[in-house]
Amino acid sequence: MRIEDILILELCKNEKNSSSIENIFHNYKINLHYFFKIIDKHLIKPFILAEALKYSIPEPVRDILHRAAKEAIFETRVRHQMIKREYNRIQTIVQERGAECILLKGISLDFTGLRMIGDLDILVKEGDFVIADESVRAAGFDYVGDILNPLIRNNEKKDIISQLSWNNQFQYENKKNGILLELHTNLFEKSRAYIFDLNRLLENIDIFWKNRVWNDSLNAYTLCTEDLLMLMCLHTAVKRSLHMNRFILRNLLDISGCIDRGINWDSFLSASVQFDTVSLVFFSLSLAIRLIGINVPDGVMHVFESRCTKGQKLLAALHHKSFYNLESSSIFFSNLYKILCPFVYQKKWFSRLKSILMLPVLFPARWRMAQLFHIKKNNPLIFLTYLINPFRLLFLLIKNIVRYFYNRNNFVG
Repeated sequence: MRIEDILILELCKNEKNSSSIENIFHNYKINLHYFFKIIDKHLIKPFILAEALKYSIPEPVRDILHRAAKEAIFETRVRHQMIKREYNRIQTIVQERGAECILLKGISLDFTGLRMIGDLDILVKEGDFVIADESVRAAGFDYVGDILNPLIRNNEKKDIISQLSWNNQFQYENKKNGILLELHTNLFEKSRAYIFDLNRLLENIDIFWKNRVWNDSLNAYTLCTEDLLMLMCLHTAVKRSLHMNRFILRNLLDISGCIDRGINWDSFLSASVQFDTVSLVFFSLSLAIRLIGINVPDGVMHVFESRCTKGQKLLAALHHKSFYNLESSSIFFSNLYKILCPFVYQKKWFSRLKSILMLPVLFPARWRMAQLFHIKKNNPLIFLTYLINPFRLLFLLIKNIVRYFYNRNNFVG
């Protein structure tokens, strides 16, 4: 890893090595452009800058970090106030119409006052979705899911109700203040999005409603701490994962924050077994231990590991190898993980056959190709991208190999 990566990871830890941090600042030339790029990418800018300023730093660098920290912290706090105000306004409308809602993620995970928040996530019951949809529109939000969600098919556009059989998140935008809102009817999509079978989790969404807690400071219901930990572990293993090259350190800080608040580990393990998420939680906790040294009792990790099958443990180890550095994942190990996943997490032989032929790697879904090549998925040129994609993968593989040996000779870690 680059020295900047090592510095950022050290600043994320609960138990930081102050001498190591100050040694890096004083004895290495920090590439501040790369440093800022990475903390932006991982959505941890205000937190990292505030932590860095606690240590002895050479004056020219300290001045730059101090100015950036003031700006980032101010923007974050303003954003938090806007999000909280909008949620309370929408919550009032939803309740007046006889429905309920839960503030999901976002500021409910803001244990430091410095968590970067992109949008406003609200959980509603599927049976209350029509009421919630009408409520957010009444609050000045316009539905933009047809534009933002690449998984929506053409025949489903303009017909939100037809999406409820598989979709769990519906995007709206307030054009006056630029806030993006997502209405959730569940924690993840029921199909189309992931290679994992999350049905046992999704079928038990009522348990998350039963476990909700009231937060006086937010004037809102939120998930309980154990359920927040479950959600962020699954985001790390599934949605913002290394194998999808979407990993962000903010998720690990969320996991750390949940654990620091106190976790009933017996209850958490029981829920993981009930939801069939043990192996995914085990991976996320072990990754957080490895990268930022979170405090999970050894006995807890032993129990989680013992509950995993040999195949799941093999995949978890392979998924760890997908971590290359904070800029990108390993193209080789992440794609190998994708190829092997159906043999552990899916029972359909058609999915396994596709993996053997490397079809998901060489020929991803049209929406994914549109993202990779920055064109619309209905563009006729989308078919040309399938001819180009194998060469793109070969180029990235060669680039990764060259970068590995370059970093090995020029950086530490």
